[in-house]
Amino acid sequence: MSSQENQMGLFVHVVLFCVSVFAFENARAKPPQAAAASSQSRSLYSFGDSFVDPGNNDYIPTNATSNFPPYGNDYPGKIATGRFSNGLLFPDLLAKYLGAPTYQLPYLVQRKFVYLESVTAISFASATSGFDPSTANKTKAIQMRQQLQYFEEYKAKLEKEIGSKQAQQQIKEAVFYINAGSEDFALNYFQDGNGLPSIPLPEYERLLLNLTQQFIQGLWDEGARRFAVNGLPPLGCIPIGITNLPPNPKDLQAVSNGERKCLKYVNDVSEEFNSLLQKLLVDLQSKLSETKIAYIDFEESLLDAIQNPNDFGFSEVVLFSVWILAFENADAQRFQLANTSSMCCSLYSFGDSFVDPGNNNYIATDARSNFPPYGNDFPGQNATGRFSNGLLFPDFLAYYLGSEKYQLAYLGRELDFEENVTAIKYKADLRNTVGKNRANSQIKAAVFYVHAGSADFALNYFRDPFSYFDDVNGSKTSSPLPEYENFLLKRVQRFIQGLWVQGARNFAVSGLPPLGCIPIGITSLPRNPKNSKAVQNRDRKCLERVNDVSEEFNSLLVVKLQELQSKFPETNIAYIDFEVPLLDAIQDPNSYGLTETGLYCNEMTPICADASQYVFWDAVHPTETTYEIIFASNLDAINELIGN
Repeated sequence: MSSQENQMGLFVHVVLFCVSVFAFENARAKPPQAAAASSQSRSLYSFGDSFVDPGNNDYIPTNATSNFPPYGNDYPGKIATGRFSNGLLFPDLLAKYLGAPTYQLPYLVQRKFVYLESVTAISFASATSGFDPSTANKTKAIQMRQQLQYFEEYKAKLEKEIGSKQAQQQIKEAVFYINAGSEDFALNYFQDGNGLPSIPLPEYERLLLNLTQQFIQGLWDEGARRFAVNGLPPLGCIPIGITNLPPNPKDLQAVSNGERKCLKYVNDVSEEFNSLLQKLLVDLQSKLSETKIAYIDFEESLLDAIQNPNDFGFSEVVLFSVWILAFENADAQRFQLANTSSMCCSLYSFGDSFVDPGNNNYIATDARSNFPPYGNDFPGQNATGRFSNGLLFPDFLAYYLGSEKYQLAYLGRELDFEENVTAIKYKADLRNTVGKNRANSQIKAAVFYVHAGSADFALNYFRDPFSYFDDVNGSKTSSPLPEYENFLLKRVQRFIQGLWVQGARNFAVSGLPPLGCIPIGITSLPRNPKNSKAVQNRDRKCLERVNDVSEEFNSLLVVKLQELQSKFPETNIAYIDFEVPLLDAIQDPNSYGLTETGLYCNEMTPICADASQYVFWDAVHPTETTYEIIFASNLDAINELIGN
């Protein structure tokens, strides 16, 4: 795929979030959820391109992905889900308006979910796809006919689970949202932004309209009866088109449009096609029995925002967010371009089971996780030894820092000492390979991530297995809380100082998670801290008294880290907060697309259907989704640490 193919495929969606808001302008007096309260709840199934895809492209071999910062900066939890936007897409708002409990979910990750007779929002869309099969082929996206086949697969599973009659009724009442065509014109008709088209406009319009009709007919054959079909946006106002296309359509050598004005001749193409599309939809509604088809207008609402930006609270109408400028002159290759200043440094990680990628596989211990169902969602479904279904916090951090690999277990010795950026190295071997000066420089620039203390409190302070205590009416711990806190803080200082002596200068140190919310603690510890014989906590609520311990220790840790930073010259120390984001996910799960916060999820527990909906993977450790939430919430601290 060429550089300019990537450019047009990525930038055709730049206006997406604005359009999503404008489409609901008639309901701005109240939020979509409230507006839908009096209407019948319906499922939403979406199809199309990057204006719709919530992350399906994350699961196919294509470069047209956006599951990395700064995408998702304004999405709940600041998660880069794979949506080509800073936040929600049009169908996300539509899903909530229709009464769905979550924003739209990508089908390729949701194939494992439980098929229930309830409202849902599922997307089969693929960024840089289009009605024209050759459009998807340019970027290896999912063709529209394959999206239809995925829906057929979904329908068969739904019928199997809830019965044919109920499934057909659910599909009949659902809304089928289709947004495609923008990528067809961007990547094919306008030749990737290189100039004027080689095919006559009427011929290409007929091709796309025929394919649109076939697609709608295919969904109708599967039981769909309610359609919302998008027109094209004003393609002449897409920033990459303004940059690359000539201002004069009769002169391909004309100077680029420095004034950043919309290109009228390109907008005329959008207007003409949309007019033909509306006629087609009216014709289809009359031909297909019991069918309702709504035309969704992206063109007029977006042009209105461009021409009257103050009415919508905007000041800039033709440029786009500064952070995305990196993509306009180069291919979009995940963090390498999205965060070029972060390609800075190696990562060395130390600590416990929240960090270990598999070192315990190589020592004599029963504390291992190198077997299924661990690793079910790790690349290749490989049980590496990580205590999770997939990636850990330092894996996200390693990738963000520019490593081509997730963190490696040192005892596995799968190390390449010639790499400039890797997830872990050993100082002596590194010096032998690259030389003392280069090794010292690399270590000085590296980030040293430390996460420990959870096991200390779990296995020692609360006594194995989590025996409770009362430091007023008789301690059942090894020592009073202040004494144990001081004990651990001294060892934190000693450990950081030891790394500093070895040349480390940049530290990221995690605090405790809210230990009172760990599933095994909720199960084993009494609700009444003064009565160790109290009945177990059956209501699965977090234990406030235990969380108080986490909060107190974390406050002391923050103070200690500030002291160390002032004490050691040329040292930067970032506090990584596990406590607040994890509590937030537990208290407000819907904001993160989660449904289960107290119980945990793996295939050995029949309650579990989809790990991405759970906060915890096993009785102690978070899921990959939760680690990503925690990582996203700490990005400001990480960026400050590495100088972004």
